[in-house]
Amino acid sequence: MRPESSPRRTGAAAPDRFSNDSRPAPAAATAYRTLLPTLPTGKMSENAVFLHADPSARPYGIDDIVAAISAVADLKTITNMGPFQFNHVWMVTFRTEKEMQQLASLTEIKAKGRRCLVINPNQQEKEVKIHWMPPKAPDELLTRQFARFGLVLRVVREGWRRPGIEHMTSTTRVVHIIPREPNSLDAVPHQP
Repeated sequence: MRPESSPRRTGAAAPDRFSNDSRPAPAAATAYRTLLPTLPTGKMSENAVFLHADPSARPYGIDDIVAAISAVADLKTITNMGPFQFNHVWMVTFRTEKEMQQLASLTEIKAKGRRCLVINPNQQEKEVKIHWMPPKAPDELLTRQFARFGLVLRVVREGWRRPGIEHMTSTTRVVHIIPREPNSLDAVPHQP
């Protein structure tokens, strides 16, 4: 049993009173929250997707998940299904990759009438921050350099959030990439 004085982390960082960050406050508690454990990749999750249902509608039973899946996929193609670490996260394994792609191609479905994300752990978009990029360096340069690590979806120039300079970009860019292999981004040169 946890002592009452010990606050439980919910995944959202508390605002820093001393920061110059002028981002808006976090959304209301009724907004969809993503509470996701570390998902297995590679062979351990071959032909599998994870369903992340709305945590505010817990608990989720097998009937809730079966109803959600049967609306979009054939249940006979599933070999294994069950909750994964949390009651609102379910692992669903299919016989073949082609059958898995039928569900994985959707970004979300409905479970209990609420939003339920469909996550392919082997094709997750990652963000790589690149610091100290001169503003005149073209985004295509980063796209070409990162192509060997996976599929580059886009390059975004970070902007300032401080009032009065919101129109400016910084020297930081974010490369959105789907890694070729789960650990391929480990080969990206970086400084700890």
